[in-house]
Amino acid sequence: MRKTFKVPKFLKITHLDLTFLAYGRLSLCDALTTNEVTRTEEHMNHLKTYLEQQPRGSKKELTKLLGITPTWLSLVLSNSKKPSAELCVQIERATAGAVVRGQLRPDIFGQI
Repeated sequence: MRKTFKVPKFLKITHLDLTFLAYGRLSLCDALTTNEVTRTEEHMNHLKTYLEQQPRGSKKELTKLLGITPTWLSLVLSNSKKPSAELCVQIERATAGAVVRGQLRPDIFGQI
């Protein structure tokens, strides 16, 4: 049975979101916040990009320097968890400004 959704245009829900809604793979709440998730992923890509450009073992060094576990860094990189304001400042210092705190948490520090 096919479900029909009438969505106001201002909500900016994509066709793919509607497909997932129809098959029960996405809640309406998730579909409405997809744009927020996308924005967060864009900001986290700065840290991912930085780490991808570093030599092997850099993630481990970074976790030791920051005093966090590799698991926590992985959660931050996968957007499962947001870094705290303090951690953002530490990351900015550890990367010598290559990754700026405002890129990690624009909701706290403002968009850079």
